[in-house]
Amino acid sequence: MLDLSKYQSIGEALRDALDQYANEVCLIEADREREKERLTYRDFKERAHPLSKALQNGGFSAGARASIIMTNQSKWLISAYAIFFAGGVLVPLDYKLTPDEHWQLLKHSNATVLITEYPIWRQLSTSAGRASAPSVQTVLVTEAPANADLAGAQRWEEFRGAGEPVFIARKRQDTACIVYSSGIWSSASRSHRFIRSGRACATSVSFQQTMPSISWLVFSDRLRAAQRSCICARCVLNTCAKLFRNTK
Repeated sequence: MLDLSKYQSIGEALRDALDQYANEVCLIEADREREKERLTYRDFKERAHPLSKALQNGGFSAGARASIIMTNQSKWLISAYAIFFAGGVLVPLDYKLTPDEHWQLLKHSNATVLITEYPIWRQLSTSAGRASAPSVQTVLVTEAPANADLAGAQRWEEFRGAGEPVFIARKRQDTACIVYSSGIWSSASRSHRFIRSGRACATSVSFQQTMPSISWLVFSDRLRAAQRSCICARCVLNTCAKLFRNTK
Protein backbone atom coordinates (compact mmCIF):
# COMPACT_ATOMS: atom_id res chain seq x y z
CA MET A 1 0.00 0.00 0.00
CA LEU A 2 1.01 3.58 -0.49
CA ASP A 3 1.26 5.50 2.77
CA LEU A 4 0.10 8.92 1.60
CA SER A 5 1.39 10.60 4.75
CA LYS A 6 4.93 10.17 3.38
CA TYR A 7 4.27 12.18 0.23
CA GLN A 8 4.59 15.89 -0.29
CA SER A 9 2.61 16.21 -3.52
CA ILE A 10 0.05 14.60 -5.81
CA GLY A 11 2.67 14.07 -8.53
CA GLU A 12 5.02 12.28 -6.17
CA ALA A 13 2.36 9.84 -4.98
CA LEU A 14 1.10 9.15 -8.49
CA ARG A 15 4.65 8.58 -9.72
CA ASP A 16 5.21 5.83 -7.13
CA ALA A 17 1.77 4.31 -7.75
CA LEU A 18 2.53 3.92 -11.47
CA ASP A 19 5.78 2.12 -10.68
CA GLN A 20 4.45 -0.05 -7.86
CA TYR A 21 1.44 -1.34 -9.80
CA ALA A 22 3.02 -1.27 -13.28
CA ASN A 23 1.45 -4.53 -14.49
CA GLU A 24 -2.03 -3.99 -13.12
CA VAL A 25 -4.95 -2.38 -14.91
CA CYS A 26 -4.95 1.37 -14.39
CA LEU A 27 -8.04 2.40 -16.31
CA ILE A 28 -10.64 1.11 -18.74
CA GLU A 29 -12.14 3.53 -21.22
CA ALA A 30 -15.55 2.67 -22.58
CA ASP A 31 -18.08 4.22 -24.92
CA ARG A 32 -21.42 3.32 -23.41
CA GLU A 33 -21.07 -0.45 -22.92
CA ARG A 34 -18.31 -0.98 -25.48
CA GLU A 35 -14.75 -1.09 -24.17
CA LYS A 36 -12.46 1.17 -26.20
CA GLU A 37 -9.17 0.77 -24.40
CA ARG A 38 -7.56 -0.78 -21.36
CA LEU A 39 -4.31 0.60 -19.94
CA THR A 40 -1.99 -0.79 -17.31
CA TYR A 41 -0.16 1.58 -15.02
CA ARG A 42 2.93 1.05 -17.20
CA ASP A 43 0.95 1.96 -20.33
CA PHE A 44 -0.32 5.06 -18.60
CA LYS A 45 3.19 6.13 -17.62
CA GLU A 46 4.52 5.53 -21.13
CA ARG A 47 1.91 7.91 -22.52
CA ALA A 48 2.22 10.57 -19.85
CA HIS A 49 6.00 10.93 -19.60
CA PRO A 50 6.64 12.00 -23.22
CA LEU A 51 3.92 14.62 -22.81
CA SER A 52 5.48 15.88 -19.61
CA LYS A 53 8.89 15.97 -21.30
CA ALA A 54 7.52 18.01 -24.21
CA LEU A 55 5.95 20.45 -21.77
CA GLN A 56 9.29 20.87 -20.02
CA ASN A 57 11.07 21.31 -23.34
CA GLY A 58 8.65 24.15 -24.03
CA GLY A 59 9.55 25.95 -20.83
CA PHE A 60 6.80 24.64 -18.56
CA SER A 61 8.18 24.75 -15.02
CA ALA A 62 7.25 24.51 -11.35
CA GLY A 63 4.16 26.53 -10.56
CA ALA A 64 3.18 27.07 -14.21
CA ARG A 65 -0.54 26.65 -14.84
CA ALA A 66 -2.09 24.32 -17.41
CA SER A 67 -5.79 24.07 -18.13
CA ILE A 68 -7.74 21.02 -19.32
CA ILE A 69 -11.10 21.43 -21.07
CA MET A 70 -12.21 17.92 -21.99
CA THR A 71 -14.98 15.41 -21.58
CA ASN A 72 -14.33 12.34 -19.42
CA GLN A 73 -11.68 10.27 -21.17
CA SER A 74 -8.23 8.77 -20.60
CA LYS A 75 -6.38 11.74 -22.12
CA TRP A 76 -7.77 13.93 -19.34
CA LEU A 77 -6.05 11.78 -16.72
CA ILE A 78 -2.85 11.35 -18.72
CA SER A 79 -2.59 15.10 -19.23
CA ALA A 80 -3.29 15.85 -15.57
CA TYR A 81 -0.54 13.50 -14.42
CA ALA A 82 1.92 14.95 -16.96
CA ILE A 83 1.21 18.41 -15.54
CA PHE A 84 1.70 17.28 -11.94
CA PHE A 85 4.90 15.41 -12.85
CA ALA A 86 6.34 18.61 -14.31
CA GLY A 87 5.47 20.53 -11.16
CA GLY A 88 2.58 22.42 -12.71
CA VAL A 89 -0.74 23.63 -11.38
CA LEU A 90 -3.81 21.98 -12.88
CA VAL A 91 -6.74 24.18 -13.96
CA PRO A 92 -9.69 21.95 -15.01
CA LEU A 93 -12.56 23.82 -16.66
CA ASP A 94 -16.09 22.63 -17.32
CA TYR A 95 -16.39 21.85 -21.04
CA LYS A 96 -20.05 22.94 -20.98
CA LEU A 97 -19.20 26.61 -20.44
CA THR A 98 -19.33 29.02 -23.35
CA PRO A 99 -16.14 29.95 -25.24
CA ASP A 100 -16.19 33.45 -23.75
CA GLU A 101 -16.52 32.01 -20.26
CA HIS A 102 -13.62 29.66 -20.94
CA TRP A 103 -11.39 32.49 -22.09
CA GLN A 104 -12.40 34.57 -19.09
CA LEU A 105 -11.29 31.82 -16.73
CA LEU A 106 -8.12 31.11 -18.70
CA LYS A 107 -7.24 34.76 -18.37
CA HIS A 108 -8.06 34.81 -14.65
CA SER A 109 -6.04 31.67 -13.93
CA ASN A 110 -3.06 32.89 -15.98
CA ALA A 111 -2.78 29.47 -17.62
CA THR A 112 0.06 29.16 -20.14
CA VAL A 113 -1.00 25.76 -21.54
CA LEU A 114 -4.43 24.63 -22.72
CA ILE A 115 -5.29 20.99 -23.44
CA THR A 116 -8.65 20.39 -25.09
CA GLU A 117 -10.59 18.40 -27.67
CA TYR A 118 -10.92 19.40 -31.30
CA PRO A 119 -14.69 20.15 -31.27
CA ILE A 120 -14.20 22.39 -28.24
CA TRP A 121 -11.17 24.08 -29.79
CA ARG A 122 -13.10 24.88 -32.98
CA GLN A 123 -15.40 27.05 -30.90
CA LEU A 124 -12.67 28.50 -28.71
CA SER A 125 -10.39 29.41 -31.61
CA THR A 126 -13.02 31.58 -33.30
CA SER A 127 -14.23 33.28 -30.14
CA ALA A 128 -13.51 36.98 -29.70
CA GLY A 129 -12.49 36.20 -26.13
CA ARG A 130 -9.32 34.49 -27.33
CA ALA A 131 -7.51 37.83 -27.47
CA SER A 132 -8.22 38.39 -23.78
CA ALA A 133 -5.99 35.50 -22.64
CA PRO A 134 -2.52 36.15 -24.11
CA SER A 135 -0.94 34.04 -21.37
CA VAL A 136 -2.08 30.88 -23.21
CA GLN A 137 0.95 30.17 -25.39
CA THR A 138 0.60 26.42 -26.00
CA VAL A 139 -2.64 24.74 -27.09
CA LEU A 140 -2.82 20.96 -27.48
CA VAL A 141 -5.83 19.48 -29.28
CA THR A 142 -6.90 15.84 -29.18
CA GLU A 143 -8.62 13.79 -31.89
CA ALA A 144 -8.28 16.41 -34.63
CA PRO A 145 -9.00 15.23 -38.21
CA ALA A 146 -5.96 14.79 -40.42
CA ASN A 147 -6.54 17.89 -42.54
CA ALA A 148 -8.04 20.08 -39.85
CA ASP A 149 -7.07 23.72 -39.45
CA LEU A 150 -5.82 23.85 -35.86
CA ALA A 151 -5.64 27.66 -35.73
CA GLY A 152 -2.25 27.73 -34.06
CA ALA A 153 -2.76 24.68 -31.86
CA GLN A 154 -0.71 21.47 -31.89
CA ARG A 155 -1.88 17.88 -31.96
CA TRP A 156 -1.86 16.30 -28.53
CA GLU A 157 -0.97 12.93 -30.02
CA GLU A 158 2.19 14.37 -31.64
CA PHE A 159 3.31 16.61 -28.80
CA ARG A 160 5.97 14.33 -27.40
CA GLY A 161 9.47 14.82 -26.06
CA ALA A 162 12.38 12.38 -26.37
CA GLY A 163 13.91 11.00 -23.20
CA GLU A 164 12.63 10.96 -19.65
CA PRO A 165 11.16 14.09 -18.08
CA VAL A 166 12.62 15.46 -14.86
CA PHE A 167 10.32 15.00 -11.90
CA ILE A 168 9.72 18.36 -10.25
CA ALA A 169 9.12 18.04 -6.54
CA ARG A 170 6.48 20.19 -4.87
CA LYS A 171 5.74 20.86 -1.22
CA ARG A 172 2.46 20.41 0.63
CA GLN A 173 1.86 24.13 0.86
CA ASP A 174 2.30 24.63 -2.91
CA THR A 175 -0.78 25.08 -5.07
CA ALA A 176 -1.80 21.89 -6.85
CA CYS A 177 -5.04 22.80 -8.57
CA ILE A 178 -7.38 25.71 -9.21
CA VAL A 179 -11.04 24.74 -9.56
CA TYR A 180 -13.71 27.19 -10.69
CA SER A 181 -17.31 26.86 -9.60
CA SER A 182 -20.45 28.74 -10.53
CA GLY A 183 -22.89 29.82 -7.89
CA ILE A 184 -20.40 31.02 -5.26
CA TRP A 185 -18.83 34.43 -5.72
CA SER A 186 -15.62 33.77 -3.82
CA SER A 187 -12.22 32.17 -4.03
CA ALA A 188 -10.61 29.86 -1.51
CA SER A 189 -6.94 29.01 -1.23
CA ARG A 190 -6.05 25.35 -0.73
CA SER A 191 -2.79 23.49 -0.49
CA HIS A 192 -0.97 19.22 -1.95
CA ARG A 193 -2.04 16.60 0.84
CA PHE A 194 -4.32 13.58 0.79
CA ILE A 195 -6.95 12.07 3.01
CA ARG A 196 -6.71 8.36 3.76
CA SER A 197 -9.12 7.37 1.02
CA GLY A 198 -6.59 8.57 -1.56
CA ARG A 199 -8.78 11.41 -2.79
CA ALA A 200 -7.42 14.93 -3.04
CA CYS A 201 -9.65 17.38 -1.22
CA ALA A 202 -9.50 20.69 0.51
CA THR A 203 -10.06 22.66 3.68
CA SER A 204 -10.98 26.31 3.78
CA VAL A 205 -8.22 28.83 4.41
CA SER A 206 -9.63 32.15 3.23
CA PHE A 207 -12.34 33.53 0.99
CA GLN A 208 -12.52 36.63 -1.14
CA GLN A 209 -14.80 37.83 -3.89
CA THR A 210 -13.55 37.36 -7.44
CA MET A 211 -16.17 37.92 -10.12
CA PRO A 212 -19.95 37.53 -10.51
CA SER A 213 -21.19 33.92 -10.93
CA ILE A 214 -17.66 32.49 -10.87
CA SER A 215 -15.61 31.36 -7.91
CA TRP A 216 -12.31 29.55 -7.81
CA LEU A 217 -10.72 27.06 -5.51
CA VAL A 218 -7.00 26.53 -5.16
CA PHE A 219 -6.19 22.97 -4.10
CA SER A 220 -2.87 22.23 -2.48
CA ASP A 221 -1.48 19.44 -0.36
CA ARG A 222 -2.54 20.54 3.12
CA LEU A 223 -6.04 19.09 3.00
CA ARG A 224 -9.10 17.84 4.80
CA ALA A 225 -12.37 16.46 3.56
CA ALA A 226 -14.47 18.79 1.47
CA GLN A 227 -15.90 18.40 -2.01
CA ARG A 228 -17.49 20.93 -4.31
CA SER A 229 -20.67 20.26 -6.25
CA CYS A 230 -19.38 21.59 -9.59
CA ILE A 231 -18.37 19.15 -12.31
CA CYS A 232 -14.78 20.40 -12.47
CA ALA A 233 -14.27 19.78 -8.79
CA ARG A 234 -15.61 16.26 -9.09
CA CYS A 235 -13.28 15.65 -12.01
CA VAL A 236 -10.13 16.70 -10.25
CA LEU A 237 -11.04 15.08 -6.94
CA ASN A 238 -12.33 11.78 -8.26
CA THR A 239 -10.49 11.06 -11.49
CA CYS A 240 -7.04 11.75 -10.10
CA ALA A 241 -7.85 9.63 -7.05
CA LYS A 242 -8.62 6.63 -9.28
CA LEU A 243 -4.93 6.41 -10.15
CA PHE A 244 -4.21 5.40 -6.58
CA ARG A 245 -4.58 1.79 -5.59
CA ASN A 246 -4.75 0.18 -2.14
CA THR A 247 -3.92 3.44 -0.42
CA LYS A 248 -4.58 3.99 3.23
